Amino acid sequence: MPLIAARDIGKRIADLLTTEHWPRDRVIELHGGGHYTLAEANEILGSAIGRKVAYQTVPYPDARAAMIESGMSTSFADALIETATSVNNGERWALEAPSPRNTTPTTLERWTESIFGASHHAA
Repeated sequence: MPLIAARDIGKRIADLLTTEHWPRDRVIELHGGGHYTLAEANEILGSAIGRKVAYQTVPYPDARAAMIESGMSTSFADALIETATSVNNGERWALEAPSPRNTTPTTLERWTESIFGASHHAA
């Protein structure tokens, strides 16, 4: 986990755990600082490493076959396909909507800068 994101999450957890009224049976989801399509994330990450990276979609059966061919277990490939299908269909996984109470400030852009530095970012 990148150091900057770990600090954000660590600070948020410490803040929650040191409150006097911490509910013992409560789950608080933490959201990141942005929501990205896969194409947007590809562009940000490619820029961070200073390379043009192509993003393309492939049919689920082709993706599954390639994962298994590269050594992934069938059950894990199936789980990834199920996850991708769910995300691509716009299904919400989070139980809580992002809010100032449960969102960390680290965006993907900020994370890439902390890992790769500003020199690789496109102007």
